Amino acid sequence: MLNKSLFIEKRKGTEHLSLDGAWSFTDTDEKTESPEKLSYEMSAALPKSVAWCLFEAGKHGHPYEGLNSRDYLYIKNRIWYFKRSFFVEESQKHDMAYLCFDGVSYYSRVWLNGILLGEHEGMFGGPVCEVSTILKYGEENKIIVEITPPSYHSEDHPEKIEHSRIPHDLVAPWHVVNDGLTQNGHFCVAGIWRSVRIEFLNIYHITNPYIFTEDCNNEKATLSLEVPINTPFNKESEGLSSCVGLGYPNPRNCYACTIPPQTSEDTLKVAVKIIDDADGKCVYESDDLVNPVKFFSRDDQEEPNDFFYLCKKIEIKEPKLWYPNGYGEQNLYSVNISLYHDEKLCDTHTFKTAVRTVEVVQGACEKVYRRHEKFQFVINGQKIFLKGMNLTQTDVLYLEDKDEYDWVLSLAKNEGVSMVRIWNGGGVPENDIFYDLCDKYGLMVWQDAYIANCTSEHWDVDVHRSQLVYNICRTRNHPSLTVFCGGNEFNPYTAKNAAGMYATWDEYNTYIPDKIFYRTTPNGGSAHIYSDMEPTWYRHVYKHVPFVAESGIHSFPVFKTFKRIINKHEIETPLSNIFSDDFKNKFPEIINHFSEFQPDRVPRMLSRASHISNIQNIKLENLVEAVQMSAYEFYLIMAESMLENYPTTTGLMPWVFKRPWPTSAIQLVDAFGHPQAQYYGVKKGYDTIHPFVALEHLNFKRGEEINLPVKMYCDKAQESDLKVVLQLFDDKMNKFFESIEMVKNASYHVTEIAKYKVSLPDSINDAYFFVSVKAYCGEKMVGNSFYYPKVLSVFENKDVFERERAGACPNMYFEKGPFLKEQITSLDKASLCVDLLEKQEKGRREVYILNITNTSKIPAFPVKIDTVSDVSRCMCDDNIMFVDAGETRKIKVTVDKPFPENDGIVIGGWNTNVVIVK
Repeated sequence: MLNKSLFIEKRKGTEHLSLDGAWSFTDTDEKTESPEKLSYEMSAALPKSVAWCLFEAGKHGHPYEGLNSRDYLYIKNRIWYFKRSFFVEESQKHDMAYLCFDGVSYYSRVWLNGILLGEHEGMFGGPVCEVSTILKYGEENKIIVEITPPSYHSEDHPEKIEHSRIPHDLVAPWHVVNDGLTQNGHFCVAGIWRSVRIEFLNIYHITNPYIFTEDCNNEKATLSLEVPINTPFNKESEGLSSCVGLGYPNPRNCYACTIPPQTSEDTLKVAVKIIDDADGKCVYESDDLVNPVKFFSRDDQEEPNDFFYLCKKIEIKEPKLWYPNGYGEQNLYSVNISLYHDEKLCDTHTFKTAVRTVEVVQGACEKVYRRHEKFQFVINGQKIFLKGMNLTQTDVLYLEDKDEYDWVLSLAKNEGVSMVRIWNGGGVPENDIFYDLCDKYGLMVWQDAYIANCTSEHWDVDVHRSQLVYNICRTRNHPSLTVFCGGNEFNPYTAKNAAGMYATWDEYNTYIPDKIFYRTTPNGGSAHIYSDMEPTWYRHVYKHVPFVAESGIHSFPVFKTFKRIINKHEIETPLSNIFSDDFKNKFPEIINHFSEFQPDRVPRMLSRASHISNIQNIKLENLVEAVQMSAYEFYLIMAESMLENYPTTTGLMPWVFKRPWPTSAIQLVDAFGHPQAQYYGVKKGYDTIHPFVALEHLNFKRGEEINLPVKMYCDKAQESDLKVVLQLFDDKMNKFFESIEMVKNASYHVTEIAKYKVSLPDSINDAYFFVSVKAYCGEKMVGNSFYYPKVLSVFENKDVFERERAGACPNMYFEKGPFLKEQITSLDKASLCVDLLEKQEKGRREVYILNITNTSKIPAFPVKIDTVSDVSRCMCDDNIMFVDAGETRKIKVTVDKPFPENDGIVIGGWNTNVVIVK
């Protein structure tokens, strides 16, 4: 087996050879021992999974369009072979050469120049092979890789398991194989989906250095640096880990031998520099002379210790600290390490770091579990409410694109997110681009491991360990990397998970003891909440929850996306009787793009949508809009409810930020990178200054006296006075209540501004009324919220009223209304005037600064901003806006254009004109 707990960093210049690019490939029914005799008739540019290779080779249509996913079903039942030739210069010959695969799914065998190197299991790193004696220097080399898909062997193991989403012997997330329950489509992630490379190294070289902050303040920081060094006395190529390879107990323990260790006469020098990225100044420099030590075992053999280590403490005066998004700057430093042997430069290594501490302490919640976890995050000594987000991979077939990563993480930063959880039920240890961007944008990373919704008693623990170590060593220096978790929704205490759970904890504890570790989530106070109820119930039901690790509701992708993937007939045909067999027959492409199409999931989404529009025989475009507007309300109030519950609840991580392929499911951003309405609901809640009304309910009876607690969230204490304006409008958008409060020195987190009791006008019946709250610093609006509760005549029935108020009931279904859109579109038209203040070109992105003015005497809602093109996408300072009569809103709009085209921005609303800006 080629599974080793070893990661070799990418070098530069002639010490690195990329094997990415053009490969030829083919498939067979069964494995062959003579892959060189096969006919390789297809070609594709790697890295990418087999499905994308077939699409690039022109074998099938786009896998995300229509029913094309069915054409890719056979991938899992075939053996795939990839081949290419490459040239190695004579000048590249070094003591060692490592052939490194950064991601191959799932089983693989590798031949180099006709020699079988071995076989490997796992998709998250490896194989890594030392090939210095097999390479041909100054001539052509040939490599062949055999891929056996992850589900190919699943029928060889008839034992039953608790969860059937993945073959039970795989160290892999759900979505690498067919998962008809939660991830619709017919996909199997197989292939060489990450880079292939060769690294040429001196026998003396650096492998996996690690630096972290032990303590810091504005005056001084203490850092710990560990530099593992390979020497002729090591066995690095064997990939020794805390258990893998050596076994335990070790019969040749070097500390139990009778021969004293011998200090080598070879002198090594390790030179360290730390550079401030902002100004290029060197803030630390040192040279350390060391001599490797050779150990012996009881039988007088050299002991194969894995590395020689240089460990030291570093002090930096007046450090620039790194903070998560919303709490400060993201200051970065470059660590440059050079290794010399007898004054000759052998190796250099450069990586980023930052000065910051992250810890967790007990929050203010009551302890109700024996295993009660700590969830109050403390960053550089400052307690924060964790504004998080669950994140799946950007593409379900694991296509990794730098521009797409930057767009997705820019959206997260724009939303106010301070931590993203890489959810490994369907996720993956992300690539270096991802972590670099998280460092840059201040997005702390919660990294899940591989046990997810299953038991792991059939796992090969050595494979599990090798995958963990590979990725820990690859990512651990990133300052964004903060939390490690054993995985998603599994029992970490059952005997069936004992070996896998111990291996996970052991490798984390060995390689990253400074990081926060959770066994799983939910566990010990973290909650996953998917209740069908109006969102105000979060204030009542979940006021004792320490940490909301998942919560959300279903939604459609934006209509633009549907237009790209579903045929025109299904787009334009009214939808009816959605759970009938007839519906499945009439709308097969919609069903193919509908995750969790289940009676316990879809009715919840439709019930909420029925508050916005009449969904009887509704067309897809209008249903998409209704679903997203109801989701906007839900996510906004959910976020506000958890924020105001601080310090009992110390964090929120909504599910899920972006879907990896275009489907109807829980999501804030769809697969093609379009923010949905609910994205802006969370964005409002996560704003640095956010005034809100803590509504107790969304449904009222005619003339009811309602409570209006006005509160304000602040990321930090405010030195300037703030003005908070509360306004209520009736069903005709006539203002019937207004209050103005001045807030001096608003404190960090939530401040209660005022409490009002207001009686609803009797004229409002079976209709929506509107609540607006805005915060101003001087004349500038710095935060706002808008709500659309309703008055229902059915509440005049005492039994109905008392039932709905007694507890968290499922959302009411409105067959005859009231419908929010119908009510607003019946009003007089508001008039929008849009002025383009500035337009900047930034690569394939354009930044527009707009003034949007409502020149009429009636408020406009919802004012929406989007791009004209179906392909381009945009993110805004604010969207789905309430713009009052005479009000001007200054909005920044960033447009991303994946393909060059004549595009523009469209602004409009239900009761407004439409304006296009180019």
